[in-house]
Amino acid sequence: MPEQPILFLDGDTVAGLLDPAAIEAAVATALIELSAGRTSSPPRIAPTVAERGAQLLVMAAHLPASGALATKTVAIFPANAALGRPTRRALIVLHAVDDGRTLAIIGAEQITAVRTAAATAPAMRHLARDDAAVLAVLGSGVQARAHLTALSAAREFAELRIAGRSEAHREALVAAVEHELNVPVVACHCFEEAVSNADVVCLATHAAEPLLSSSCSPGRGPGAVT
Repeated sequence: MPEQPILFLDGDTVAGLLDPAAIEAAVATALIELSAGRTSSPPRIAPTVAERGAQLLVMAAHLPASGALATKTVAIFPANAALGRPTRRALIVLHAVDDGRTLAIIGAEQITAVRTAAATAPAMRHLARDDAAVLAVLGSGVQARAHLTALSAAREFAELRIAGRSEAHREALVAAVEHELNVPVVACHCFEEAVSNADVVCLATHAAEPLLSSSCSPGRGPGAVT
């Protein structure tokens, strides 16, 4: 009997199929399974491309609870930002657990963004105060937008704050989020302004240097979550 053809899904197709709520539930289950030692997920490997200041992340895992067996690669090329190109490109290869055949090859840039935010959301649900009202996101790229969407869905905030090094990116993200979410959004001129009296602080940036000093005190008290 001939094998079923491999399913190919490009990034645009995947973006239209994603259900953030379902992804958060799946990620929460996976985290529980990982903590219980019921997964096979060896440390990722990361060969570097020194001449480009880049690296390729290779991650593989088997989750018996869902029958998932997959490998994801993420190419991180920070210099692409200056060229107007994506700094991250991702691909997932899904295998059958019974015989290892390739089931699907999936463009995973959007999955990566949503999955990362979906891991943050349950942590915030458990750690943030019940009256947390102000969310500050440090960063203005793909991950910042994904986290603003996911965390706003997980908790009803009275105010969202966005800070980033690029004014153009920051203003573009504010405009996009204001259009999507029915929440007041503030563009902050510095990271310290964003975290001042914030209840939840989310760092969504691959900055190589610290964004905040130890003298900066986010949150209104011990219940603040960073």
